[in-house]
Amino acid sequence: MEKINVLVVSPFEEKHQKRLDSDPRLEVIYRDRKQCENEAVTKADIIIGNPVKEQMKYAKNLKVLQLGSAGSDGFTEEGVLPSGCILCNASGAYGLALSEHMVAMTLMLMKKYPYYLKKQMQHQWAKGSKIKSIYGSVFLIVGLGDISSEFAKRVKAMGAYTIGIRRHVSNQLPDYLDELHPMSDLKQLLKRADVVTLSLPSTAETVHMFDWECFQSMKKEAYLINVGRGDVMKGQDLLKALEENEIAGAAIDVYEKEPMPEEDALWDQDNLIITPHIAGGYWLSETFDRFVEIALDNIDRYAQGKELRNVVDFKSGYRKYSKEG
Repeated sequence: MEKINVLVVSPFEEKHQKRLDSDPRLEVIYRDRKQCENEAVTKADIIIGNPVKEQMKYAKNLKVLQLGSAGSDGFTEEGVLPSGCILCNASGAYGLALSEHMVAMTLMLMKKYPYYLKKQMQHQWAKGSKIKSIYGSVFLIVGLGDISSEFAKRVKAMGAYTIGIRRHVSNQLPDYLDELHPMSDLKQLLKRADVVTLSLPSTAETVHMFDWECFQSMKKEAYLINVGRGDVMKGQDLLKALEENEIAGAAIDVYEKEPMPEEDALWDQDNLIITPHIAGGYWLSETFDRFVEIALDNIDRYAQGKELRNVVDFKSGYRKYSKEG
């Protein structure tokens, strides 16, 4: 039986490599993604990780690209991958890390921690204004993939009223949601929310979808959290919303053009928390372990001719739903 050529461009640790190397069905090579030679890309039947996009023109034999990210930005564009190649994302790996980050940001905003951190740096024992609680607050959760679903479970357990928004609405309401609506209801629902969270991929439909009208539709006491993709909103719209007190505050882990320029006025907003796209990534070891499990499972499925997990629809940029959910 001819072996399956697997190219790994993710930083697999020794424990992960042992599991791949012990599979007799595979011929595996490991490369740094930025130092990978074109010949290795050409030989690969399966690539694990996010390769340099420009090298995909050499991927003539590629059957499966298993990304290490939940987003598939760039790889769904026509002509990037060879015809017939299956694209899979790492949905399911990031829910733990990102949902905890979102809870942390929510609490920091509600409890006015940025104010107290600033006063600490100034050596001032100064008391601030009234705070809020997750308990009893209305959360509008835009996008219901693995990340948002895990977040909804956590705030629901803490007493929040949860409203979910997704592209396709089914008759089944998950137990971590109180309501489920289509994306077309967004602007109406913004008026009800105390906290709005965005965890959307970058697609033709989502770029700048959260516009100035959305900010105007929010409560002035509401908070916004974005951990998906930065181009879902314009930085200038967020700046205006904060400066004009259209919203009470925000936390962003992503920006439309990263890294955020040093001269950007958003840096100086007292009611904004900025993190440099670190909510996901592999900062939490469990995240990478979960990605490896997804990748190894898909390699096994491919070898057995079974349906793969997390297959991405090239047209929408979203994960397809398989028979297994």
